[in-house]
Amino acid sequence: DSARGLFTQLLHPGRPDDEHLRELLQEAATYRLRAHLVAFDIQTQHVSGADADNAGLTFLRAFYDSLGLSTVLAFAERELDLQWAGLYERFLRLYKERAGAPWSEEKDFLASSNLFAECLAELMPDRYRSAELAHDSLRLALDKLHASNIAEVVDRMLRWLEARQAEGDGPLRLVFVADEVGAWAGGNRQRIEQLRSLVETVASKGKGRIWLIVTSQENLSAV
Repeated sequence: DSARGLFTQLLHPGRPDDEHLRELLQEAATYRLRAHLVAFDIQTQHVSGADADNAGLTFLRAFYDSLGLSTVLAFAERELDLQWAGLYERFLRLYKERAGAPWSEEKDFLASSNLFAECLAELMPDRYRSAELAHDSLRLALDKLHASNIAEVVDRMLRWLEARQAEGDGPLRLVFVADEVGAWAGGNRQRIEQLRSLVETVASKGKGRIWLIVTSQENLSAV
């Protein structure tokens, strides 16, 4: 059974709030509303370095990880390019032939960039005329992504949603469930403001297409 169906079984007849929720669930079923869930412990996606306090990149990294892509953001975006070009399966075979190991085992390591660039140049020669140019492109993309602001991160999520929704099969929503947000934010004002900015930008740009749910053992209002 679907999660929606299982949840409906827990609703109590006659309770106004439960009846309203039942109506919403039925509406979602009628309009074939789909959701991609990104459930993650925010501390496990935390990285040290220049973007350590960039909440947008932390959520973007978790999103790409949920798609089975690399947590190296520049790698993940090239993987999406390969998928949209219908070349991803060829890439996986080519990488394994060259590396002697599957991409799934090496996708999160920057040391894989040289071989990744070789594969990109072979599979997408119109875009990358040589492995060296592909490698330079990866390096530039890394620098650009690490400097991304919240609005640019949300734009990337929306582009993915629009591309997936264009394939049909009903509306699609992106739902983040981030655990241990209180412990991650702590007393770090920059992280708190970044998270606030992310919520506000998702609301203004996403217009209901991206949902953020956070959990914490601490009182978030006191963080």
